[in-house]
Amino acid sequence: MIDILKYKDAETVTITDIDGAVFSGEVIEVIFPEEKTDLEEREYSIVIRDGNTEIEFLQSEIKSIVA
Repeated sequence: MIDILKYKDAETVTITDIDGAVFSGEVIEVIFPEEKTDLEEREYSIVIRDGNTEIEFLQSEIKSIVA
């Protein structure tokens, strides 16, 4: 599993998800499991801005990250 905490201070990243789709953008935040509600998946996630869209990736959805 990818250690997304390493990327919390990165300015931009390129993420390849488990389906092979590639997204590049500015890192907005890394969300810790304890910050999530009971209705959300309890794992780390990273939010990036790809163009005008903010996208949240769960740790388990990420195949690779390049800063």
